[in-house]
Amino acid sequence: MASLDTSVLNDRRVHPRVGVRLTAAWSDGRRVRQGEILDASAQGLFLKPGWAPSESFLRGDSIELRCRVAGREIDLTGEVCWSGHSQDHDTAGLGLRIASVEALAQLVQGHARA
Repeated sequence: MASLDTSVLNDRRVHPRVGVRLTAAWSDGRRVRQGEILDASAQGLFLKPGWAPSESFLRGDSIELRCRVAGREIDLTGEVCWSGHSQDHDTAGLGLRIASVEALAQLVQGHARA
């Protein structure tokens, strides 16, 4: 993944992030992989892949995710906004904009109750 300074992106955030640690199965349409969601907001999340991807992700690529929160499976569809190194998490990952705000709210609220 290309390196990107995420401090510039932090200035554009409209919604505050909530720290979470959720295992997620995710797919870019080619294969299913494992990763970890490290934070979420009302419109997006940060996904840490479970390995160093051999191919890069482009802005606009579609990602499907499934995670379990408080005993319920939640399916999300996201669009890659950026990929690179997150200073906040000190790891490489993907910044995703999530299409279903309701499903994302379930993830954040469910994690807060768990």
